[in-house]
Amino acid sequence: MAGALLRPWLRRSPMTAQQIMASRPERVLLVRAHDQIGDLICASPAFSAIRSLYPDSRITLVCMPRQEPVVRNHPHLDEVICFERRRFNASPRYALRFLRQIRGLKADGAFVVNSVSFSSSSALVAGLSGAGWIVGGDAGELGWNFPHWLYSLALPFEPDPQEPAIEHALRQLRRRGFELPSIAPVVGTTDADDRAAAAFLETVGEGPCIGIHPGAGKERNRWPAERFARVIQELEAGGQNVWLVQGPADAAAVAEVCGHLGGERPCLKNVDLCVVGAALRQSGAVLVNDTGVMHLAGAVGGRGVALFATTPASVWAPRGDDFTAIQSASGAMDGIGVAEVLAALSKQMGRERVTHPRP
Repeated sequence: MAGALLRPWLRRSPMTAQQIMASRPERVLLVRAHDQIGDLICASPAFSAIRSLYPDSRITLVCMPRQEPVVRNHPHLDEVICFERRRFNASPRYALRFLRQIRGLKADGAFVVNSVSFSSSSALVAGLSGAGWIVGGDAGELGWNFPHWLYSLALPFEPDPQEPAIEHALRQLRRRGFELPSIAPVVGTTDADDRAAAAFLETVGEGPCIGIHPGAGKERNRWPAERFARVIQELEAGGQNVWLVQGPADAAAVAEVCGHLGGERPCLKNVDLCVVGAALRQSGAVLVNDTGVMHLAGAVGGRGVALFATTPASVWAPRGDDFTAIQSASGAMDGIGVAEVLAALSKQMGRERVTHPRP
C-alpha cells in the first residue's frame, strides 16, 4: 500500500550507464546505510571510482553514525552525512530534519552502493533525496520489485561474490556498462589521530609493537582465546610488546584472553576508530580475525596476519603482500594452529614494509 502511494512521487525515468556517465552533475549523492564497518570499507573503492567519473562534482555520502570515522577523511568525498535509522523511524522531528538536509543537497544523481546485501533503507534515502536519477542494486531475488521503478538503472544483485570484496561494488557497476578503474580502499587519519596513537603505543613499550584483536561480531569468526594467549606469551618471550584492540562488543573476548594470560595487557578502547587505525598502521604487525578491524588495518596501510574459517580469505582478506591470510582447512577457527600463526607473523615482521602515504 505504502509503495503504491509513494510510487508516483519516487518514480525515475530509465537511463543507460552511458547516459549517466555523460551527464555533468554538479552534486552526486552516495548512499551506504548499512551498519557493517568492514562492508563499508570494502565498498569504498566505488566512491573513488565514481569520483573519477565526475572529478568536478560535489560528492556527499550518507552512512550510519558508527561508520562515519572510516570515511571522515576519505580523499574523494566532499561531505559525509549520518543517517540514524532508528531515530528516523521513531522520531517525526528527526525524520523531517533529515529529509530537509538531504533534499537541501539538491543532488542531480545518486548511487546506492551495495556490497553483498540489499539495503532497503539505503534505497529509501536515495529515493527521498529528490535526486534526478538513481543507480542501485536490484532486489528481485528477495521478492522486492520497487527498485525497478525507484531506480533509473538497477544493478545486478550478487549476494555471493567470487572476486575480492573490494571489487564487488565495482563489478556490479561495470556489468551495466560503467567504465571504472580498480582502486584500493583507503581510510585516512589526521595528525591528531597519529599523535594519539603514538602516545598510546609509547605506553606499550619501546620498539615495534604487535596489535592483536581477539574479538569478532560473529562467534564462529573468533580464534580460540587460549590460542591468542599462547601467541602473546610466545611473542613476549621473544621480546615483543603486545597490545590489544577492544571494540564495543569485544570486552568478553579480551577478558577471556587476559584470563588465560593471568593478567591484563595494554588495551586500546573507547577511542575513535581513526585512532585505532593509526595505531594499527604504526605497529610492527597485527593479528586479527575476519572483522571490521581487519579491513581497517588493511585500509590504513597496516600489515599482519588475518584468520579465516567460515568465510573465504580469497574474497575478504586485505589485498597485497602486507597481509597473510590463513584459511582453516577444517572450516572452523580451531583448525588454525599456534605455530602456523607465529610463523606468519614472523615472516611479516621480517619483510620490508610497503610504504602507504596517508591521504
